[in-house]
Amino acid sequence: MDQPERQLDQIQSWHYTSAIKIFHLKNASPLPLASTSFMPLRPGVPIPGFLCQAARTLLNVSQAWLWHQAAVSKKTINDFENGFVEPRDEIIGRIRRALEAGGAQFVFGEDVLGVVVYRSSEEESLSSRSAKRRTR
Repeated sequence: MDQPERQLDQIQSWHYTSAIKIFHLKNASPLPLASTSFMPLRPGVPIPGFLCQAARTLLNVSQAWLWHQAAVSKKTINDFENGFVEPRDEIIGRIRRALEAGGAQFVFGEDVLGVVVYRSSEEESLSSRSAKRRTR
């Protein structure tokens, strides 16, 4: 066993996760991430439904959690995420603020749009669907 494998065997736990979902906005082949830089999406800029769904997935929260936090109907969330409706900017703002309060960070770059979520191992355990992981 070489040195890197031995070091991996000695790792017993982790402290933070970083999850990112990037959407490429052009039809061309995506550039390697190393050649793409990201900036925070300015406050107040509406997010599209697919980005809302990606953030919710990375946060591991349900549509019911989001409609409750954003004070909108469940149908609004479902239709927005599936591209059936484009809610008013004020409603999209409430949805975005709820996701950001939950830990989502929206980013953009040249021809890309995405969401980043950082979570501690404790937050991961508490939000797990597994009762065994929640009680660690």
